[in-house]
Amino acid sequence: MQVHKYFVVHGHFYQPIRISPSLGEIDLEPSAYPYENWNKRILRECYLPNAYAHIKEDELVIDIVNNYDHISFNIGYTLLSWFEKHEPYILDILKKSSKNALALAFNHTILPLDPRFDKEIQVYWGIKTHEYYFGVKPKGMWLPECAVNYETLEVFKAFGIEYVILAPHQVSNKTSKNYGYIKLKNGNIKVFIYDGIVSAKLSFEDLLTDVKRLVDVFKQSGDIIPIVATDGETFGHHKKFGEMGLAYLSKLIPLKALNDLVEELKDFDYEFKLVENTSWSCPHGIERWRTHCGCNSGAHPDWNQYWRGPLREALEFLRQKVRENLENIAKKFKIDLKQLLFEYVDVILGVKDTEEFLKEKGIDDEEYKLAFAKLLNAYKCVQFSFSSDAWFFDDVSGVEVKHALDMAKYAIYLLKDYEDIEIPFINILQNAKGNTKERPTAKDVYIKDAKVYTLEDVASYLAIMNHYGYIKDEGYFVKFYYKISTSGNYIYVFIKDKETLEQNSFEFNIKDLDVSNMFGAFKKDITEFLIYNTIKENIKHYEELIKQIISNISHIEVLSPFIEQQKAFIEQIAKNVLLYMLKQNYDIEDIVSFYIELVNFGVNLKSVYITKEASKYLYRKAKELPNNEDEFLKILGFVKLYNKDEKDYNLMIGIWGTQNEVWAKKDLIKNKSILDALHIAY
Repeated sequence: MQVHKYFVVHGHFYQPIRISPSLGEIDLEPSAYPYENWNKRILRECYLPNAYAHIKEDELVIDIVNNYDHISFNIGYTLLSWFEKHEPYILDILKKSSKNALALAFNHTILPLDPRFDKEIQVYWGIKTHEYYFGVKPKGMWLPECAVNYETLEVFKAFGIEYVILAPHQVSNKTSKNYGYIKLKNGNIKVFIYDGIVSAKLSFEDLLTDVKRLVDVFKQSGDIIPIVATDGETFGHHKKFGEMGLAYLSKLIPLKALNDLVEELKDFDYEFKLVENTSWSCPHGIERWRTHCGCNSGAHPDWNQYWRGPLREALEFLRQKVRENLENIAKKFKIDLKQLLFEYVDVILGVKDTEEFLKEKGIDDEEYKLAFAKLLNAYKCVQFSFSSDAWFFDDVSGVEVKHALDMAKYAIYLLKDYEDIEIPFINILQNAKGNTKERPTAKDVYIKDAKVYTLEDVASYLAIMNHYGYIKDEGYFVKFYYKISTSGNYIYVFIKDKETLEQNSFEFNIKDLDVSNMFGAFKKDITEFLIYNTIKENIKHYEELIKQIISNISHIEVLSPFIEQQKAFIEQIAKNVLLYMLKQNYDIEDIVSFYIELVNFGVNLKSVYITKEASKYLYRKAKELPNNEDEFLKILGFVKLYNKDEKDYNLMIGIWGTQNEVWAKKDLIKNKSILDALHIAY
C-alpha cells in the first residue's frame, strides 16, 4: 500500500449567472424556498457553513474550522460578483484563504467548443476576476467541467497559468505518480490527476457522515498524492452537513493545497498524453454540450436531448453577428477588438464605468459611445449565454436554458439598432425540439419565458417605488441612474443605464401604476416596505386591536366558525407585528409578553419568516456580548420557548450563526449558562 505524505481535497465552487441582464438583479426563485433565490439558499447551506464548519462531541461544539484554509478550491465571477454585492462578509472570508484558490474560466463555458478568440476572452477575464477579488495572479485555473483539448491548454499557458487538474481518463498513460506535465506547442503545462474512484465515493456515497471510513478510502488510493476533486457544493448543499465531515477530515489527515504543492514538488518530469475533447461529467467526451449523447439527469429516461445542437447553433449565430458588428465600429476607430474586449473586463468588474472606459479609448462621439456600450454589453451577454448549464440537463424547457435565452434576447435587443437578427435566430431555435407540450421548442421558451425589461419598464418600477417612499427623488438603483419629479397626478422619470448608456425620460399617471406588474424581486421589496411602514404607523392600534378581540371572545368556551375566523385574522396581523418587533430590535421582554399572550390564546405564530428574523435578532444581540449577558439569556429563553416541541427545522429559530459569533468570544463570557444554552464546550 502506498504511504502518503499529503492528501488534497479540491472543491469546484460554482453557480450559473441568474440575473436578468436587462435589470442586473435575480428574480424570485420559488423552488429555492424558504430563500429568495438559489444563490441565497446555497450560501446558507454550503458557502457560509464551510467558513464556520462545526466539530462536535456529545452534541457540543468543540471547534469551528474554516474549511477554505485547508482545501484547494476555485470560485469565479458569477459567484464572486454576487457575494460582493449581496453578501460581502463571505467574500472577506474567502480572501483570507486566497492562497489556496485557483481561478476559473470566466463564466464556465465549455472551452473546447469555444472559438479560439472566445477561449482567450474567457481565460483572460477569468484571470482578471481572480486578481481583482483575491489580489494575486492565479497559479492554476479550473477547466469548466474539466473539458479540455490542446488548444485550451495552449491558451492557459499563453496567459501564464502554471497548472490544471484533470480526471484519470483524460490522459492515456496515468501512473501512480499523479502529477507531471503535458507538452504543448508553446511549452509545457503542469498537471495534477485526481483519483476518480475516491472522488466518486466522496461525492455520491455517505462517506462524509463516516469520516474514519473516508480516511480509509483515501489511504487506499494508489496515487502518490491522493487528490479528490468534486463540486464544492457537495460539502453542505448536496450532502447535508458535509462541511462538518470535511472539517473532521482536516483533523485526521494532513491536507495540502495544490498551490502549495506546485511550489514544493520539484519533479514534474513525467509527460502525460492528453486525451482530447474529454470532460469529467460526460463519458462521451464533450458531447453533452452539443448532441443527444445519452447523458442526462436520469429523471426522464424517455426524453431526448436532440435540442442541444440547434440551441448551440442559434447562439453561435448570435455570437458571430455581435462580433461582426463590434469589429465594424472598432475598425472605424482603428481599435484592436480583442484588446478592447480584454480591457472591457475592467467595466464588468466595476473598476471603471462605461463612459470612463470609452473616453480612455478616444470615443467621444455620443452616437458611437452608445454603439460601443451596447455592443460590448451584448458581447458580455453572449458569453453568459454559453454557460455550460444550458446543455447539461434534460429538456429545453429547463430554467438553465431560460437563463441562456434571457442573455441572448437582451443581446439581440442591444444589437437591434445595428442589425436585427431576431427572426433568423428564432428560426434556428425552432429546430431545438424538446419533450413537453407546454414548451415544445426553444423558440417557445424564447418567446414565452425569456424577458427583456426596457427602460420604460424600469422607469415605471422606479415611479412606483418613489411614489410610496421606497427610493429618493434622485440616485442609483441596481445599474440605473434616475431622477424623479412629480406634478399633480403625474410622475416624471429620467433614467440612464450605466452599462449601455441608453437614456430616456418617461411620464406616468399615478393612477396607472400597478405594483402587481413589477419584477418579482422588486415587488417583494416594495410590498414588505409598505407592510412594515403600515405597521410602524399603526403598531399601537394593532396591539390594542388584538387585545380587544382576545378580550371579547376569550370568555366564550364553545368553538364556532366565527371564533376561528377571528383567530385567523389575529394570526395574520400578529405575525407581521412580531416580525416588525424583531426587525426593530424591540426589548425582549415586550416580544416575549406579546408572544405568550397570543400563544396562550391559541394563535399560531410559527412562520419561516419569523424564524429567520428571530435568528437575525439573536445574532445581532450576540454581537453585543459580553456587555449584555442578562438580556441575552432572556433572548435564549425566548428561543427555547419558540422552538419547544417543533419538529420542522424550517420553523425553528436557528442558533448556528450565533454559535459562530459567540465561539470567537467565549472566553470573555462570564455567565456560562449562555454557552450551555448554545451547546458550546468550554
